[in-house]
Amino acid sequence: MLKKAILISTISIYSQFSAAAICLDELQTDNAQICTPITTKNKCTMPNQLTLAINSKVPAIKIGFATSQIPADGKDYKLFLLVERTKLLTSLLKLKKPETTNTFEDHLWKLKKILITKLEIPATRLLRNARTRIAATPAIANLTKILPFNFDTATLLKQKQLSIQAALITTTDFKAAKWDKIKFSEIDTLKFITKSCPNKVRKKKLITTKLKPEQVQEFTDRKKLATEMFRSVFTHLENGNVTVIIDKINNKWQLVPVDITKYPMNIYCLAKKNCIGGIYASIQNHNKKGEILYRIHKGKNMTISCAWKEFYSEPFKTMSEQLKKDALERAWHWGKVCFKAS
Repeated sequence: MLKKAILISTISIYSQFSAAAICLDELQTDNAQICTPITTKNKCTMPNQLTLAINSKVPAIKIGFATSQIPADGKDYKLFLLVERTKLLTSLLKLKKPETTNTFEDHLWKLKKILITKLEIPATRLLRNARTRIAATPAIANLTKILPFNFDTATLLKQKQLSIQAALITTTDFKAAKWDKIKFSEIDTLKFITKSCPNKVRKKKLITTKLKPEQVQEFTDRKKLATEMFRSVFTHLENGNVTVIIDKINNKWQLVPVDITKYPMNIYCLAKKNCIGGIYASIQNHNKKGEILYRIHKGKNMTISCAWKEFYSEPFKTMSEQLKKDALERAWHWGKVCFKAS
């Protein structure tokens, strides 16, 4: 629809919910850095106002947009990514008011929106619960989609700010032109700067960890690791999981925290060109002692390559921010050990 390709992005759909509204999140980027810290306090993972530092010397950037909470109710859906239509964008893209009325394009024009890209989502239902010896596992939707899309750097530098929104409607309602049935996500405002992120939001260097394990056990047998992973589900602290993807830029590692309650690690990694793997740490108490289980994943598919468990003399009290930082520092160590061995 657009005469210029204005965005390179990745839209990932991972759904097991049926909500009244959908959720839009920005994942990691290439040729750009998200300055705003990730938060999990709101319904969606990312804040609604983000600042991105972009490289003005490259022709295009890549931003990952993830849309979640799409109903898996057996209906066909159409998913749209929209941008607010400003006077500048209208001029840059030479947009004109649609000649026909009561069409989707006409409806978007009235809402001052521009259609960026769309995705057809075939009917999907929640998978049946699988029984285990303990209980039924949660139902999940068999739905994971990735859609690439292009954004021109020069356009971003001229516009300086964009308001992005996702829209969802059933195919039946779309054909019947029932535009009042459209479900919208929150509006995310993206501000673009050409300099590095401001000092106040730059990633702080992790302090030296105070964690000193008494003993370390390496897992080389997959069955034993599987048993340990299953047990850790019942023994980890509340919110006692730390998950990061490994972003390798100029031969240096950056550990980027991700929320795997929203999307699996591989979805975050696929949205990142320089992602080489991920690390999962489970902080737990067992037999009145503290333990941390580390899993090192390699590649875009997040294959488990190494695993270690650390034993501590005293149990952990609560999952504090300090403990999370210390576990991240230890995760960094084990990640380096694992990748060096390959």
